[in-house]
Amino acid sequence: MLRMIVSSYTLVWFLSIGLFISLTILLYKYYPRPIKIERMSENIQLITQILSIVIGIGLIGVTVHLSSYGLSDKLSAVLKDIETLAEPFLERFFAGGQRKSKVKNSKFRKYLFRSVKIERLIFKDSTKKEYPNYFVFRPYWDGVWYQVSDSPFKKGVGKNGNLICIALVHELVICARAVLGIVYKLRKSASCLLSENTGTLGTKQFLGEFEKRLGKFDAFKYELVPDELSQEEGEEIIWLAVYSTHYMLDELREHSEELNWEPFKLTQFQVIFLDYFLWLSYFVNKFQLLRIARAEMRFPAILEKFSDKTRRNLLPDELGNTKRKVFDVRQKAIAEFGVSKHYRELKRASIPGIGLSAFALVAIVVLWPFKEVMGCEERTLYLFSLLYAAGVSAILHGVFFMYRLLWESRPSLGTWPTYPGD
Repeated sequence: MLRMIVSSYTLVWFLSIGLFISLTILLYKYYPRPIKIERMSENIQLITQILSIVIGIGLIGVTVHLSSYGLSDKLSAVLKDIETLAEPFLERFFAGGQRKSKVKNSKFRKYLFRSVKIERLIFKDSTKKEYPNYFVFRPYWDGVWYQVSDSPFKKGVGKNGNLICIALVHELVICARAVLGIVYKLRKSASCLLSENTGTLGTKQFLGEFEKRLGKFDAFKYELVPDELSQEEGEEIIWLAVYSTHYMLDELREHSEELNWEPFKLTQFQVIFLDYFLWLSYFVNKFQLLRIARAEMRFPAILEKFSDKTRRNLLPDELGNTKRKVFDVRQKAIAEFGVSKHYRELKRASIPGIGLSAFALVAIVVLWPFKEVMGCEERTLYLFSLLYAAGVSAILHGVFFMYRLLWESRPSLGTWPTYPGD
């Protein structure tokens, strides 16, 4: 809706400029002679009164419309829901340093990663015209599925258990790229509050490392998965994805404590953070599955010997529950983001019309009194033509915006359904 308003408004902006030039030429060329200053003053007085009304109606209309934008309670509630979801999850899997967190333990990650005996990670074959990818994105299920049966690893890699590990290693790297891709999206959106100069030490270090690797990994755009990666590059991506949790948690806390937030940027951050959190949960799930697959490959039937506590630790129920809760909160966040975006664009679209009307009014008030010192009727007529044409163009611009605002906010009457034979 607002896109149509903005595009139509841009068209009217150019039409207003064309009208201003055309009116200036027509008035100067065809204004009745002999020139009467008193008649010009009456016309200028009329145009100033209309401009004043247009500015007043525009300001009042936009102010009243924006006054209905009461989202502070809703946005705070969504932010609270995000904190309730994220903080226990991050505390469970990423807190306590390398001793308590297997995901953060660099030695364990390297051991787990390199225990899968392959020389390179192969994600796709770009030489194929049809179906070049060996993986399928499944953002609403488990993130990604690596189709190892169609990959070059189908033969010559040992037992079936190793195929499962190969698939999980590839899925783990793709999920890590997705996590970093969303961090990149947050940095590009300008809805982040922290930087290399304002964040904590961990945040500064992460952002420094992240910036160094943007070009190396195609800006971490997860949809642009490369054909191949070395094991070292895969480990580096996974390390950086784990490292990003410190920065993103700092961003969440910073937004929670920020008093002067702008609704559009806050809701944008909420949607991006929930996407990040969703892919991070997929990443953790793949990591845990890889641990299980590797253990079962080394010790067949070991799962049957695991205690209930060990099973819960390896595949906790909150991974599945987290995904469902994230989708619920994400729906609310997207709805609020859409509303905030609507009002933000509306506010921006109102500025040119009101600003142009105010500029024309000020120009008339300031310049028209100088008509007495022009010393030439033609100069006076030229000044009148410029000011009057500017006033008419500004009125058109302001009236069009108010018309579109009222038209787009009208109730929809709908249409009667039609049936065959009507």
